[in-house]
Amino acid sequence: MARTPRSVAKPVPQPSAKGVTSFIGNWKIRDASGGSCRVQLSSVSTLDLYKASTVRCKEKTLQDINSWNVRDGDIVLYSRGSIVARLVRNGSTFEGKADGLSAPIVLSR
Repeated sequence: MARTPRSVAKPVPQPSAKGVTSFIGNWKIRDASGGSCRVQLSSVSTLDLYKASTVRCKEKTLQDINSWNVRDGDIVLYSRGSIVARLVRNGSTFEGKADGLSAPIVLSR
């Protein structure tokens, strides 16, 4: 009798620490209205993302950010596994639009 090959589940790819190390640390989020708050991008892995936390964000959308990752050189911020914002590099800052906010946001050191 011939043996049939078993289906083996492939492991979920983990994000490369090499691609995220330059983004770890404290950042300032500024919105078009002039409001700002802080976000801490951590190197602590949570499944396929990294932990993040915010301080003094007035916007609920920004308050709920709890993880992040780098995708194609962009910083992607998440809340409970859903993308909140994808921020594209613009010189030394990252810019983009957050879900639920009408104005763009800027992430800077």
